[in-house]
Amino acid sequence: MRQGLRVTAASGAAARAGLREGDVLLALGDTDLGSLRQLELLLVHTDRRAPLNLLYQREGEAQYAVIRR
Repeated sequence: MRQGLRVTAASGAAARAGLREGDVLLALGDTDLGSLRQLELLLVHTDRRAPLNLLYQREGEAQYAVIRR
């Protein structure tokens, strides 16, 4: 079972991709997310022009979103 990161507020690119409060971020690309620091490092080390595939959970169901920064 994946741990993930709970969304407490969504704005900017996250909100445009459809994320909302209560969602749980599970993976960015092929990397499972376990900490906010890990997410920050992944974002810093990716090309800002490249879309990011995000796996998240909403109300117990896994969903995908594409984040464009």
